[in-house]
Amino acid sequence: MNNSSYPIGTPGEKWNNNNKIQWLEAQKIKRSYQQEVVTLIDELKSTLEVEQYGELNYAAGSYPLYALKTTNFDTNKATVLITGGVHGYETSGVHGALRFAKTLANQYAEHFNIVITPVLAHGVMKQLIVGTQMRTTLIALFIRAAQRKNQRQ
Repeated sequence: MNNSSYPIGTPGEKWNNNNKIQWLEAQKIKRSYQQEVVTLIDELKSTLEVEQYGELNYAAGSYPLYALKTTNFDTNKATVLITGGVHGYETSGVHGALRFAKTLANQYAEHFNIVITPVLAHGVMKQLIVGTQMRTTLIALFIRAAQRKNQRQ
């Protein structure tokens, strides 16, 4: 140990592998990936294409990674990527991406091919804390593009 107020590492120094292992071992599972992510993705299979593109394997279990896509991809339309779970331990991004998939993706599919990857970062899965801020910039951009396209028609 050291004299810092945080029990891992040394103030002002980058964490080494032992610090990272010590931190990881101190973590507790706070959420269920199966209940909070996979179940919601399963519910979307009737309206979106769901494809497993990878899997994370940890001692606590395996965690499939999915991409959700609007149907009828058209090479004449732009493709928009919505991501969640990019910056580690925040909770809103995964659920924001899934909410977008459930409530708005098919509405914008007329104008865009949409791919949604609700969980990207492996760090998200280490504690089963999922999320990052929803990619509002991307969403705003493709909504504006759809509005401009509608105005031209």
